[in-house]
Amino acid sequence: MPLKPIVTARAAGLKSPIRDILGPARKLAAGGKKMYYFNIGDPNKFDFDTPRHMREAMKRVMDTRAGYYSDSEGDMTLLRKIAEYESKKTGANISHENVVFTTGLSEALMFLMGALLEPGDEILLPSPTYPPYADYATFFGGVPVTYDCIEKEDWQPDAEDVRRKITPLTKAIVIINPNNPTGAVYPPEAVKRIIGIAAEAGIPVISDEIYDRMIFRDVPFASAVSLAKDSPVVLLNGFSKNFLSPGWRAGYVCFHNPTSDRSFSDLEEGFKRQARLRLSSCTPIELALHSAWENADHFKEIRQKLSERAEAAHKMINSIPGLSARKPAGAFYIFPKVDLSAGGWATDKEFVLDVLQNTGLVLVNGDGFLCRSHFRSVILPPVPVLEEAFGKLKAFMEALPKKRSAKASLS
Repeated sequence: MPLKPIVTARAAGLKSPIRDILGPARKLAAGGKKMYYFNIGDPNKFDFDTPRHMREAMKRVMDTRAGYYSDSEGDMTLLRKIAEYESKKTGANISHENVVFTTGLSEALMFLMGALLEPGDEILLPSPTYPPYADYATFFGGVPVTYDCIEKEDWQPDAEDVRRKITPLTKAIVIINPNNPTGAVYPPEAVKRIIGIAAEAGIPVISDEIYDRMIFRDVPFASAVSLAKDSPVVLLNGFSKNFLSPGWRAGYVCFHNPTSDRSFSDLEEGFKRQARLRLSSCTPIELALHSAWENADHFKEIRQKLSERAEAAHKMINSIPGLSARKPAGAFYIFPKVDLSAGGWATDKEFVLDVLQNTGLVLVNGDGFLCRSHFRSVILPPVPVLEEAFGKLKAFMEALPKKRSAKASLS
């Protein structure tokens, strides 16, 4: 007798647009097509690498007896170093007791949504947004609600739309700054307005700042924690991006509770209970990360490369018929708008798949980020690679009128 359907609807409904595009891409690659993987924000897939002092630290750790479980919240020495770093950066007094090390921010988001949301609860997310925020919220029965970010203003958040979207069911407001997928950096006054709105509603801000050392244009930035003098903030950060170690799966969460709000303390405890269930993160990784702050030389090189590549990508994309893009200021993405009528595409996913088939360029459809008629591309490749890939995209888009004319004549 065949098994009855046993998968849950919440698991069956999960999507990963950044990874899902790899299925059709692999088929093309297997057929010998040259591919340009611009879908995943992994600097180490290009000409970046984890700093040498961290790699050397990992070698030393692996020569020791480091295969034991660390504390569930994380290795205590590492937590103290994180607390010291974030306290210095934000000007707030962050204790290691309020820091939890996680297996990347994906695990952190899962724990956070599991602790925050009951079925039917709402969480306010920027549009566009990083997909796991919406998917983990839905997984736990929550309702993701988006607030507008204004494209013509370089994707700045619309604070009044944030205010309009708050209901009695709203449990938190998410800020992603610097932003994935747009590359926007929010000025301190914009962040402060959102914090004020959250305070009025009696809800916390969740501030994702994992790209905070990757700001390459001359724009002001301030951590939400530094601006929230009397409001609770869940600060998300990690080592994957700033320290060029995405495969180490090294994230952390700081719970900043300046008013000692009991509900926020309960949220922190609910997060930690889930961390205890997984026993611990990877101990050797945590021990190797003790060295992360010993040398910061790589930050200058990262910002220089990203500045040049953002400039090049922005210029090239805006030269392509049917596409337009705002210039990013941080992170390593650009989020162009596409005129879907140019190719008769019904959705931006159709556009992305058509581009993939014809050029080998692997992009991510905008509706995966809760923003239609757009796509996300990394700006990580060297300029010659960007020029080659976007040159193929330009040729593809320029040929569309001829294809339409040929089809019309045949009909």
